Amino acid sequence: MRLRILSWSAFSALIALTLVSTGCYEQSRDFGEIKVRVMNADSIPIQNALVRLYAPINNGTSVVNRYRYSEASGEAIFRHDLPAFFDIECGKGGWKGCSYVYFEPGNNKEVVVILKPYGVLDNGCAP
Repeated sequence: MRLRILSWSAFSALIALTLVSTGCYEQSRDFGEIKVRVMNADSIPIQNALVRLYAPINNGTSVVNRYRYSEASGEAIFRHDLPAFFDIECGKGGWKGCSYVYFEPGNNKEVVVILKPYGVLDNGCAP
């Protein structure tokens, strides 16, 4: 009888500990996607362009610096879970284009970047 009471109390303590410990963790984060479409001036998708997504986050204490190559459709997709104002840089060969996007968790954004030859001042990039 005494063994049964001890095993029941141990089981009850284990259940209580499980319920308390699972309630303290964040359940899930809201992720969203940033889809960058890389094109030329004639709206033809550019495959294998290097796409860089960059932003300081957490009040400048850390940095997001991600790279992807665009697919055959000209798209490069990034997943993220924190609000940030991203700079986007794309390049392939002697061509370059830049843009920006404000991202909020749980939302999906799509940005079109037009590649232009290096040296062209209206490519969206800072000089």
